[in-house]
Amino acid sequence: MRNKKTFVEPQCCICMNNVNYELPPNPLSNSFQPLNCLKKHGLNSHRICSNCWFSKFAIEGVSHICPGCIKNMPLTIYKNTNTKYNKPIEIIEISD
Repeated sequence: MRNKKTFVEPQCCICMNNVNYELPPNPLSNSFQPLNCLKKHGLNSHRICSNCWFSKFAIEGVSHICPGCIKNMPLTIYKNTNTKYNKPIEIIEISD
């Protein structure tokens, strides 16, 4: 018998507020995904709300390791609700 994944509303892994499914560049998106978690888990990676992203996570001198992975939180079960943005995820890493 297969284990069925139960759907849980995606939450910010810092403040625990609910976020939506939509991913950037979708204008309806209100969440971001840490790059290391996104590379490891794809679309099921942890989410960080835009408020926490800009005020607590993406600032100089703060660890950029995924807070959800550090806390061993369950992964997001991705469910695409918008067919317009139903494309494979593309990661572009810019480095020296």
